[in-house]
Amino acid sequence: MHSKVAGEEDPLSAAALAQLCRRAGADDAGFVELDRAVLPAQRKKVLRVLPWVRSFVIIVRCLNRPFIRARMRSLTSAEYVEVGRDVEAIVQRAVQDLEVSGVRAAGFYCFPPEFGGTPLSRSLVSLRLLAETAGLGVIGKNRIVLHPQFGADIYLGVIALDRTVTAYGQPLASSPCANCNLCEETCPTGAIARDGYYDSSKCIQSRGYDANIHCDLCRAVCPAGDPVIAPQ
Repeated sequence: MHSKVAGEEDPLSAAALAQLCRRAGADDAGFVELDRAVLPAQRKKVLRVLPWVRSFVIIVRCLNRPFIRARMRSLTSAEYVEVGRDVEAIVQRAVQDLEVSGVRAAGFYCFPPEFGGTPLSRSLVSLRLLAETAGLGVIGKNRIVLHPQFGADIYLGVIALDRTVTAYGQPLASSPCANCNLCEETCPTGAIARDGYYDSSKCIQSRGYDANIHCDLCRAVCPAGDPVIAPQ
């Protein structure tokens, strides 16, 4: 990935970017341009903070499904902590490789999947929205991005770029959500309704994330994803 000496820089190769992300440790990656029609409000906020941004790379790292479904929540907590560290390292490695190529980049990672603020503050941009826009999944009733292969068991990161990309992702034509309503039936606070309504004020997870005090039961019961690894 090389830029021109003068004039408009060539777009970065989507294939090369995907390979770079996988080499850094990502399980999947997608790309979204800042000018995408669904991001007008986010665009203004992003450019106010990072005026050079033109595209986003969204990183997906899958969680260990047996640990997420474990009855011992300490195992689940340990998995979130470990994968969170992995995402941080993946993003850092990818950013370093991009900068060596002459590409300005900035990485973000945290849980819940937002950057630029806490779940209760006005975020710079939603990783869930970016992931859905890039075709990496669909936001389900549980407000988790459901990846077509990994289902709800994913952790997200994002890299902002100062360059365009040769090909951007598009939203999925169908949702991995099975409409089983297990998330609604399992939610201990009634935050998820059968008709799809979501009350963030009732959601334990929306109040912030602590690996030792968390809920994630809607994630644990979600059967979305590859039928080979989804619970029977």
